[in-house]
Amino acid sequence: MKQNSISSLVKQFKKEFSSISIVGRLFYLTAIVVLLLTPILINAPITFFQFASTKNLATGCTVTPNPVKVNNDFTIRGVGYAPNTPVRVNVIDTSGISSYYAQTDPMGSFNLTERANSKASNTVKIWDQNKNKPFPQECSFLVK
Repeated sequence: MKQNSISSLVKQFKKEFSSISIVGRLFYLTAIVVLLLTPILINAPITFFQFASTKNLATGCTVTPNPVKVNNDFTIRGVGYAPNTPVRVNVIDTSGISSYYAQTDPMGSFNLTERANSKASNTVKIWDQNKNKPFPQECSFLVK
């Protein structure tokens, strides 16, 4: 029964389609092609804009946990940097500067986990290793 109904629908479609003018047929065929290509046409611009937007995000960092206890680990998370590039992470306190190195992922983010060695108020500055200059944003955390 289903085959009969499907075949009758196909016959009816052929009959109706053949009665449409050439311009009408071109319009319908164009509409069908656009509907079939919509997922591709939509995904390409979204992917492009997502990639382009990663270059324009504000760079920044966060430290968790904050505050952190002495001899416990803390994680510095950076976002909005150039994809797949090396960064230097300077942790500055009253005793000096500790430098660490990380690589950003394809989205321009990184995570760096280190150990808190002494009680202090710390400032984190992130440097672009390729250009050897600091990014203007910084973050801070407390070791108790």
